[in-house]
Amino acid sequence: MVTFTKAATEELKNRIRKNIQQCADFLKDQADGLEVESTKSYRNNLDFLAQIYPLIPNIHEALLRLSIAEREIDTASVFTIHGFCQKMLVQFAFESGVRFDLDLQPNQSDLLKKLSEEVWREQFYPQDLAITYAVAEQLGTPEYALNAVRRYLSTELPEPNASLNQDIASIWLNISSLLMR
Repeated sequence: MVTFTKAATEELKNRIRKNIQQCADFLKDQADGLEVESTKSYRNNLDFLAQIYPLIPNIHEALLRLSIAEREIDTASVFTIHGFCQKMLVQFAFESGVRFDLDLQPNQSDLLKKLSEEVWREQFYPQDLAITYAVAEQLGTPEYALNAVRRYLSTELPEPNASLNQDIASIWLNISSLLMR
């Protein structure tokens, strides 16, 4: 079973457990020959239970199965959508071509913010003060820079050239020389 939130998974398990208990209570009352009352725990499901009761060939076996189901409900596979997707991707890692240690993030905003701050720190803090001012003037803050490149995050980027670090160093030198003039 798949739900939208973690809270919904627990709610679903609790509702299933409650329905199992109500069904068991109804069957016990029927087996003991007790009168069905509208005040019983199963009153909301009374019509449904009354319809299926004649279809149950062995009440004691049905009660045993319900007892087992109630004990086993916590082992039922109830996932959030993200949890289910992650389980399938890891379970079928070879077929899907993803890594075994894949971790799906339902909300990437915090991760992207940390990444932009880290790139900002690593790339701009070590530079000369003039470069730092120029970058700050053009890009503002790490968040502003992230917003400027956000549309590129959902597209596939080309493979980086092997000389990328040299190119970046060359660009920094050019910028430095321009700012020193």
